[in-house]
Amino acid sequence: KAMLGFTGWNAFGTLALVGRNQGVAILQNIFFGPAINAVYGIANQVNSQLVYCSQIMTTSITPQIMKSEGEGNRNRMIRLSVFASKMAFFLSAVMALPLIIEIDTVLSFWLKSVPEYTQTYCILILCMFLVMQLYPGLTRAVQAVGDIKNYQIITSILLLLPLPIGYFMYKTGMHHTSVLYAMIISQVLQMMYAIYYLHRHAGFSMKAFYLFVLKAIMIFLLVYCLGNQLHVFLSSSTSLLVTFLVTCTCVVLLFVALTFLIVFNEQERESILGMLKSLIKIR
Repeated sequence: KAMLGFTGWNAFGTLALVGRNQGVAILQNIFFGPAINAVYGIANQVNSQLVYCSQIMTTSITPQIMKSEGEGNRNRMIRLSVFASKMAFFLSAVMALPLIIEIDTVLSFWLKSVPEYTQTYCILILCMFLVMQLYPGLTRAVQAVGDIKNYQIITSILLLLPLPIGYFMYKTGMHHTSVLYAMIISQVLQMMYAIYYLHRHAGFSMKAFYLFVLKAIMIFLLVYCLGNQLHVFLSSSTSLLVTFLVTCTCVVLLFVALTFLIVFNEQERESILGMLKSLIKIR
């Protein structure tokens, strides 16, 4: 009975996520027609590739999170969940950051004719995705604690909140991108609730995690601004391909260096270096 309840509430959360994504598509199709709906579909295709890559890290560390909680080692469980969140955001931002800066180039390579607003939709969907990747380890920690009924109910409500809000905004004549901002805000609220929930049920440090979020966002914005300026400078004097390669390389290297030194603590840096050494030995 307990296992069926756990599985059922997890499925409830998954259905809410599917309902949110498909519900937004239906809303846009009703109010703005298939053209805008197609743009939303393109942005989700771009996002789905990054989602797949980012899930690798979280999936690989989940068994250790569950095992630690099962053994009664909650401190290790929390430490691993925070590390998983940091790694998930790190790996996601490494791919998303150059993509956001070079979105025009990527779309022009991918599509023969880029529909209007595609760039805006892709950037906003990627921003929502990056917010999601700030706390996937916390979601696994909640599952490890086991009391997920109330958590899934609240997060599912927050997931579906953009649908009535989007309907109201569209009815009042707001721009078709407005629902995407509602989705981003909804995702931020879910993260805040996950942090609060773990603080209440597992003694999780809210202050330490918010500090990580602040550092991660500040580094991301700093590298984005510098990368965008580099793109503008290079595009005026070099070819499109050279601009793309140089900008992406510099952005990735700078983001990796700053995140490694500022976001990860000493123990986490040692773990990352240990994983890299193991990969080198395997090869």
